[in-house]
Amino acid sequence: MNTPFGNSITTAEHAIAMMFALARQIPQANASTHAGKWEKKKFMGAELFAKTLGVIGCGNIGGIVADRGVGLKMNVIAFDPFLTEERAVELGVEKVELDTLLERADFITIHVPKNEKTAGLINKDAIAKMKDGVRIINCARGGIVVEADLKEALDSGKVAGAALDVFEVEPATTNILFDHPNVVCTPHLGAATTEAQVNVAIQVAEQLADYLVHGAVVNALNMPSISAEDAPRLKPYMKLAEQLGSFAGQITDSAIKAVNIQYEGTVSEVNSKPLTAMLMATLLKEQTDTVNMVNAMSVAEARGIQLSETKQGTSADWRSVIT
Repeated sequence: MNTPFGNSITTAEHAIAMMFALARQIPQANASTHAGKWEKKKFMGAELFAKTLGVIGCGNIGGIVADRGVGLKMNVIAFDPFLTEERAVELGVEKVELDTLLERADFITIHVPKNEKTAGLINKDAIAKMKDGVRIINCARGGIVVEADLKEALDSGKVAGAALDVFEVEPATTNILFDHPNVVCTPHLGAATTEAQVNVAIQVAEQLADYLVHGAVVNALNMPSISAEDAPRLKPYMKLAEQLGSFAGQITDSAIKAVNIQYEGTVSEVNSKPLTAMLMATLLKEQTDTVNMVNAMSVAEARGIQLSETKQGTSADWRSVIT
């Protein structure tokens, strides 16, 4: 069984907690007070109210962070090529280009997968475009922020502080940022709460009960359920669905509002759920590294993508067609 989104709220809340800790220097003040010091003047903080929060990646977790930022009366701007205007309005955020976000944000929080497009995204050039005194939070993946470039910016004062839950190399027992006074670090705790683990356990139990009582397999590990009868009939079409989704994903550089899949001919007679799941998983792979056949439909729903299937028993030119 798989439990998509079981950890989303927990991870988003950790990012918000890191932002608070960074703004008010809570870890540093805590350590100082435990050491018997009373350094009120040393730990001057910054308010979040009316500040601009830049959210890089406004999918499931980023969307929750954006919502919490709006609740804190921050001005929330978001960069996400796949964020629809409708979803941005629903969240109460302003959709902007990356350079605009870098230039305007007082706090920048990262919620994108690590892939060829995002590895090293926050580097020396990106930091140069930011406001002086910007604060950066990364609870997504290590390697999206170039740590050496971040350290240089922290040392110069260009970046006022950073809060990191993820690192280029993990487990991170040593790191160039660990001894920096303006860096808050946690050991990849984004999903580490009792509630998150309980939520995952409850989802697994509910799915198992569904199977035992109704025979329904929900979020089966690795792929949707396929009967012994369907397997040989589906096999020739699975690769095609994978390639179609991958091709469409690679040529798409903007928000996807709707997907219509047409099955014509012989393929319209088989169980199309695995084919649709495969196509959607590879289509969305460019947007998030956590999507797979198991959670593709949930990811699409969370992003506001309308999915429809059309089946037609005959095709004018071919025995089977998927478009």
